[in-house]
Formats: sequence, C-alpha cells, structure tokens
Amino acid sequence: MSVPKPRLCLLDGASWQGESISGDRLIALLAVLASASPRSVSVDDLADEVWTDQRPEHPEKALQVLVSRIRSRTVPEIVERSAGGYRLGLAAQDVDALTLRLRVSEASAAAAADDSDVARLAARDALSFEVGGVDQGAMADLVGQARHAQARARRILGSVLLARGESAEALSLLEGLLSDSPDDEDLIAEIIRAEADVRGVPSALARYASYAERVRDGVSTGPGSAPT
Repeated sequence: MSVPKPRLCLLDGASWQGESISGDRLIALLAVLASASPRSVSVDDLADEVWTDQRPEHPEKALQVLVSRIRSRTVPEIVERSAGGYRLGLAAQDVDALTLRLRVSEASAAAAADDSDVARLAARDALSFEVGGVDQGAMADLVGQARHAQARARRILGSVLLARGESAEALSLLEGLLSDSPDDEDLIAEIIRAEADVRGVPSALARYASYAERVRDGVSTGPGSAPT
C-alpha cells in the first residue's frame, strides 16, 4: 500500500499540486474545513476561525470572496456550499490530513480483525506524512489532530510488530509514546515484553520494578528507561 502525493497538502506547509498556497486566511479556511471534513462548517464559525483578529462586518460576503479566491487558485470543487455554511469538496485521498486520518482508521480496523499485514502497512503509511510545528490558529488544530492520529498509528504498529516478533522496532515505537501516556498499563506491559526480547529479562524486570515503585509512591510519571 503506497500513498500517492495528495493534491492538497496542509500538514507541513500549504500547497496545491506542489505549488505553495499563500495567504493566512486562505490557509485558515482550508484548515478549518479539513478539520471538520466531511461535515460542513457554518458561516459564523468560519468567520470566527478565519478572522481571529477582527471579524468582518459582513461575514457571508467576506467568505464568498475568500472561497472564490481559493477556487481560482485550485479547482472549483475544492470548497462546496452547504446549507448554512461550507465544506471541503475533495476526496480523502486528495488531502494529506484526510488521507492520514483514513490510513489510521484502516490500520485500527485491520488490527481489530487480526490482519497484521494490512494494519502494518496502513500504519506505516500514516507515519510517512510530514507534520509541521504550527502552534496557533486553525492550522494548529489540524496539526494537533494529525499528531494524535500518528500517535495512534505508532501504537498500532508497535503492537503489531511485537506480535510478529519484530521487537526492536516495536520497542522504539512504543517507548516513544510513554511520555504522553505514562499510566497506560497496557502500553507499559507491551514495552516490558519488547524490552525482555531486545535488552534481556533483567532490564525488563528493572523497568517493571521502577514502574511499580512509582505506582506505590503515587507518582504519576512513567517508568522511564531502566538501566541495562
């Protein structure tokens, strides 16, 4: 399973078919619609998200101008009018954020069905997307969703690889999730299993002992890397 380059990329710099898209409001509009896809977004909500500095006096007309501008730079169907608002008119495979979301859903469904081959490939596809470091506005919300989706993909891939006996890569993936999920007992159990395979039973036991001690002390932090 390979991921063709989507026509609309938003996660690591906005571009259309490889050409950069400029204009903060144009990018914000696309980011809000991509975050909500396939749902539509009302005119009022779009105005609040796109014009964060100063809401336009006539939001409907301002959005019509903005939509016309983005259509002229891309394709007419990129933004569709809906009852009371607008929605993104592109298919999931045409938008990097939506393709990423789709791949994670495929990986999750395949893992639940014990189809490790599909789960592994779909999760790797999801992790192949570059996600930038935007930290404000509508784009930050979209990037945050993408990072959360990739964390799910890492978990799925780590679990699948561990079950397949590929413990070294599984350990690297699962350990990378520990700082954000320090109290996830299932995650810690998988890490300990992988560590026993990769670094030996004494190292895995030391990690478990460190974690158990922190739990007894009521410290809400992960066990970290145990000494080897």
